[in-house]
Amino acid sequence: KLNCEVNFENQAYVIAFQPLNLCVWGTTREEAEAAFNFSFHALYQNFAMESDAALSDEAIVLKNKLLTIVKAIK
Repeated sequence: KLNCEVNFENQAYVIAFQPLNLCVWGTTREEAEAAFNFSFHALYQNFAMESDAALSDEAIVLKNKLLTIVKAIK
């Protein structure tokens, strides 16, 4: 589970997760949750699963945050 900030503003649901600077929105909560799931999964696939040699210093910091958050993959 992630503790995210969820708001409704300007006729949209906004979900933010500050530790990863991740912010998404949707016209319904379900749409916003789907956008969050997609974005989080993409971050994990593109950073956490990549070798350090292929990443910049900033990307390695992001990778380490992701690996701290995700304890196991089912």
